[in-house]
Formats: sequence, structure tokens, C-alpha cells
Amino acid sequence: MPELLTTHAPALAMLLVGLACHILARVVEARESGDGQTLAGWLSQRPYKTALAAGGALAAYGVLAETGQLSLLTAFGAGYLADSALEMVTARARRAVGGEA
Repeated sequence: MPELLTTHAPALAMLLVGLACHILARVVEARESGDGQTLAGWLSQRPYKTALAAGGALAAYGVLAETGQLSLLTAFGAGYLADSALEMVTARARRAVGGEA
């Protein structure tokens, strides 16, 4: 088990850094548009989406590890893109439910 942790700990840390960077970028974007959003406010307004994004990032991590494509860079990218991918999927689902597919 310790061998597994030392193998994956740096990549998992990069996955979390990527996810955190994207969330912080979204908070900064909201603040710049005059929303006055804080990180705590952002997370409290989106607890399920944040958890789903983290779960999606972990799933992507598993795919990268299983296919031999895992690196610190791909782990960071998976974390950074997880929140964006979730937003795209939920926007498409909203359009489909609203009849705009």
C-alpha cells in the first residue's frame, strides 16, 4: 500500500491542484463581472456540482492510469477540465429538457 501511495501521491496532488485552479479561475471571473463572489460562497452554492467535478476528475485519473497515459501534466489537465466538462454536460442536459437540443 505505501508503494501505491508514493506512486500516485504526486499525480493525485496535481489533479487536486488542477481542480482548485479552475474553481479559483471561475471565482475570479465572477468577481470581475461584479458578482462579488467569494470562494466559500462559490462552493456553498455549488456543493453537488463541486463533488461531481471531483468525482469526474478521479474517474479521468483512473482512465489515464489504466491506459498508461498518466503524468503530472495529464493529471493536472484532468483536474482543471473536470469542472468545465461538467458545466458543458449540464448545459446540454438543460437544453435537451427545455426542448432546445
